[in-house]
Amino acid sequence: MCEAQEAPQCPVGYTLIDLQMENQSSPRIGPCPRLRVICLSGIGPRQFCNLLCTAFSLLGLFVLVIAIFFIGSAVELNETRRLPDTDWVYHSPRVCSAQNATFPTRGAAQSAGALVRSCGECGQCSNAHDILVYWATKSNMTKETTACAMRAVLGGRETATSCMLNKFNMTIGCNECWIDNIMCDLANCVFTCLLYRMGWGGSNNVGGREGASSGRCPG
Repeated sequence: MCEAQEAPQCPVGYTLIDLQMENQSSPRIGPCPRLRVICLSGIGPRQFCNLLCTAFSLLGLFVLVIAIFFIGSAVELNETRRLPDTDWVYHSPRVCSAQNATFPTRGAAQSAGALVRSCGECGQCSNAHDILVYWATKSNMTKETTACAMRAVLGGRETATSCMLNKFNMTIGCNECWIDNIMCDLANCVFTCLLYRMGWGGSNNVGGREGASSGRCPG
């Protein structure tokens, strides 16, 4: 009850302490002014408001982070469009033979009696061991490599190196090529990679899935 006898009854949940605190902090509108603090215990309007505000704050923060990711990805993609096109690497008529010799075309390799091991010029991953690893992991290699790349975000190059070796057991030279690619992605495409990891980046795999290819070299 209010101290003054002529004052109307206080609303449910109001206390004399509430009234005294309110009177000290804000102008008096009436004997029982509308209070900012309604309940002193339990889940009352104040607690509910705090939970609601917290939920909206977290949602707003999440939306802000995603917006930053998309803006960052757009900037990264715009930068890549300015770079020289590397599509020719994947459509080159050159092939690598089982003897690790590069031939200008598949026909030239066959004419020389050489067995074609892989498309494109010979490189660090053109040996029999690494090609077998590629074949055995073609359905999940992108997924597993992305997981190793995410570890490199905090652990750096050494963490990614150990991760790739443990998952694929490629030769050191081939593994280093993959690590170079991971570190380049983190330096220049981190927002695009994070969106891909979150399921918003799409896929550029042939046929929309890993391991889908024609099985023949061009040319």
